[in-house]
Amino acid sequence: MLFASDAVLFFSASDKERLLQQLKELLQHKHLNTQLVYLHNCKVKESGSYRLFLATSTADELRLLLEKVQSILQNGVRREGRIAKGAFYASTERGGKVAFVFPGQGCQFPGMGTKLAKRYPTVQKWVKRLDSALLETEGEAISHYYYTGKYKKILHPKLFDLDIGACIVNTISLAYYELMTILGVKPDVFLGLSTGESTALVASNRLSHGMQQEVFETTTRDFVDTYRSAIAQHDAPKGTLYSVGMLNSEAIRACFPKSEKDIYIALDNCPNQKIIFCPNAVADQLLLSLQKAGGLVDVMPFHYAYHTPLFETIAKELKPFYQRLRLGSACGEVYSCISAAPFSSNDSEARILVSHLLQGHVRFQETIENLYEAGVFTFIEVGPKNNVSAFLNDCLQGKDVKVISTGHGSLDEVEAFVQMIGQLFVSGHIHDVAKLFGQEGEYERVSTAPPKISQVKAKQKVLDQTALLHGHFDLMQIFLQQQSRIMNLLPKISQSKQEDSRAYFLLGEQLTCDTKQSRWVREVTLEKEPYLLHHTFGGFSSLRDKSRTALPVIPFTFSLETIVEAAVTLMGESCEVKRIYDLRALSWFVYLRHPISLDIQAQILHDNVVLCRIFNVVNGKRKLSFESKVEFGNKESIQAISSGFSPSGKVDFPYHRNNFYLDDEPVKPWVPGEFHGPPFQAVQAIKTMGNDGVVAELKALSRNGLFQNEDSPQFLIDPIMLDASMHLSTFWVHSRFGVDLTVLPFQVKSYQYFSAPVPEGEKIVVKMRIQYVQTDGSKVPENASYKFFDKQGNLLVEHFINDKGSKSPPTGVAYHQLWPETLAIQSDAEYFDEQGNLLAKLNGNLDKHFSIPVVYNRFTEYPSHYFLAEQNKGEYVLETLNTVFLYSSGKVWLYKLAWLVFSAQEWQEWLQMDNEIGLDYLYKTAICKDIARAYWLNSDRERYSPVDLNCQRVDETHEIDNTESWLCTISSEPNKSPLQIRVQKRDGYYTAKLNGF
Repeated sequence: MLFASDAVLFFSASDKERLLQQLKELLQHKHLNTQLVYLHNCKVKESGSYRLFLATSTADELRLLLEKVQSILQNGVRREGRIAKGAFYASTERGGKVAFVFPGQGCQFPGMGTKLAKRYPTVQKWVKRLDSALLETEGEAISHYYYTGKYKKILHPKLFDLDIGACIVNTISLAYYELMTILGVKPDVFLGLSTGESTALVASNRLSHGMQQEVFETTTRDFVDTYRSAIAQHDAPKGTLYSVGMLNSEAIRACFPKSEKDIYIALDNCPNQKIIFCPNAVADQLLLSLQKAGGLVDVMPFHYAYHTPLFETIAKELKPFYQRLRLGSACGEVYSCISAAPFSSNDSEARILVSHLLQGHVRFQETIENLYEAGVFTFIEVGPKNNVSAFLNDCLQGKDVKVISTGHGSLDEVEAFVQMIGQLFVSGHIHDVAKLFGQEGEYERVSTAPPKISQVKAKQKVLDQTALLHGHFDLMQIFLQQQSRIMNLLPKISQSKQEDSRAYFLLGEQLTCDTKQSRWVREVTLEKEPYLLHHTFGGFSSLRDKSRTALPVIPFTFSLETIVEAAVTLMGESCEVKRIYDLRALSWFVYLRHPISLDIQAQILHDNVVLCRIFNVVNGKRKLSFESKVEFGNKESIQAISSGFSPSGKVDFPYHRNNFYLDDEPVKPWVPGEFHGPPFQAVQAIKTMGNDGVVAELKALSRNGLFQNEDSPQFLIDPIMLDASMHLSTFWVHSRFGVDLTVLPFQVKSYQYFSAPVPEGEKIVVKMRIQYVQTDGSKVPENASYKFFDKQGNLLVEHFINDKGSKSPPTGVAYHQLWPETLAIQSDAEYFDEQGNLLAKLNGNLDKHFSIPVVYNRFTEYPSHYFLAEQNKGEYVLETLNTVFLYSSGKVWLYKLAWLVFSAQEWQEWLQMDNEIGLDYLYKTAICKDIARAYWLNSDRERYSPVDLNCQRVDETHEIDNTESWLCTISSEPNKSPLQIRVQKRDGYYTAKLNGF
């Protein structure tokens, strides 16, 4: 066993019993109970196919993780690989060949490689090589475009040009590759996607000595100069590139306008993604056709006709460059996605294929399938992100393969790299662990703190294997300590034996139970239930603090699952649930404090009916938030009968691409509404939309990763499917009327399910009838409508609810108004499997209709780009929002706004204030931060989110009508001079001025 540091541990044994013995010995070690312990490395005493990898931070966390893993191994591992957070395990080494896959354009992100480069001399070396190669050409360091300086928070436009963008991606990928070689991981096959093919050729040595500094710099300069000369001399074809999902190649080609010949499938990445190039003249027509066919379409940030015959002229100009390349013997097979086969060993033939890389059709899916047939069972994406890994998983779905990535889009670079090491170690691809650390020894306490960073840097002047890994684990330690500090803000909830053994994990701890009623209490934390980070209100709140999430909210459907679990445990698992009815959601469970405290009660009303309620407990006070009745019956009484509904009056989707008044913002997700992360994005395609409903295709998603202590939770209903299908009512209204709204379920007449949740990956068809009703049940007035106004209050257009036709969106919209405000949306849904069997029915799902104010919607979706206040004649003015709107649905809209305005400290202070004082404090803070953000954006070109700033009041009172001075400082940049802002409240609005201007 190797104890690398207080961050990472490696275990190896000949059988599971010996592995458990090693865990037991470590749990009894004399230094384990130390607050923070930093230990020498020790050699691997044993070698064997049973391998375990752990990553942790403090001694307390280490003990908890060791005990948890020990319990998992003793009770039997359901699935090898990641068995717990920070733990990987395998009992057999994976056979077959290993392929390194290098990404191409599209994996760029701000700051890629920066955290690794700060500590790894290898990565720093590659960054400097690229800067040196193109410094004269560009006039500044290329790394400024993505790494440091003025572009460090955004993607510079140059990153989307083939020359600079490809060079940066390839350079970072080569840096990752050199780290992999130092780790001792050697591939059998090299492969690249698009421009990543050149990376694969360099890494494999097929482009001779391309890893050497002089050759790399010379070749890079030569390519950029040649490419730019070709672009300048010829009119390179430009157009629109679409990423299309859910359609195969035949279905895509059937959507091509017959009058246009210059449309091509440029890249066939996987079964669910093709990249299409088309001329701008037919782009809108093609987009509409693809969407009507059920495709998921996104616009790519590129414009040239890469990987099509239209790029042949440019490719010919590059042939002299390819002829000048020195070719050598590769250290493994190098595959090309243009030919879907290995590069020829004949240099002339290889050069011909290389010269076609930019114009040839990319057959990535076919290439991966050929590699699998050739015995490649482990695919490692070597690059800064994990885009290609998604394609690999899609291409190899259902096959016994391993897909690993060195980087990850949503994880810290160091954390992703550590996870990759863990996966490779337990899979048997890293063999000599002790060699990696350059020393051997037993456990030995060195100090109670890690070495200082300056000491580590001094030792890393000369790159060798020891320096690399010490730097890596020192950086990992810093990262884990930071994560530990964040997680320590959450209360530590001790896990009882009862909680570990119970069948229904959404109920919490049982307090009472008799023949008529039962009660549970449950504490919900982000640590225990990470799915909350994927079900949030509002946009990304901070540009600088990645740990700051959007506002988490427990999904309505998870409360429904909790209700069912409570009823079943009271009645007994042998009873069959006939239906769930009379559901009411009185307020939302918003993650205001840590944790959310729930009180769950179930009471038998009749022989076959259970009333279940969920209370939100805040400061010791219980508030009813959710209730429903659950009816039980026998199987014969539960009949699955379909209504046979299908939408009538098929209509197009004129609005669902984006909010029509946000033209300068990136295209929104195709399903509008609040943010839902990947675990909730089950809707795959809209099949049909009519005047009275919609038909869509869903996919049963994985439950892995939803809960910390349950890798594969078993639900009684499928809350993920239900949550995803409820997006469709928002989609229907948004597509027909082009308005910004959110619909929140607050009442359901009944829900019946006739089958257990379908397995992961299965298709589900949902047919949803949708109509407008009034909340009191009365008929919708004939003149109910949306009215759109310009900034001067002039009526632009009126869309009537009962009008079956569709209209073009008005331009110059300032805001819209819904009349009457008592409208609600009622939906009835049926769910079918692939064989057409009825799975479930949802009846009378009544959604509150919230017409979102434009200024509120813009700000809450893009808090770093938009302002609540407007500049007017030297001062800023903030109009107050409708209080009824802010306080509706349990004040969820108010909480959402406040979460995006207040820093962490301000948020805690605000929660303690009375309603009137708190709202005044919110408006004053918002207008102060708007002025500060605008000032620094104009003066220093620095963009801030409101939560990145702190407002420090000079006058500490909270009187509503007084005039106050506020001192605004930047929390992340204390060296900036503070700004003094004077705020005054007037009738219905606030005004503020920056002192001295």
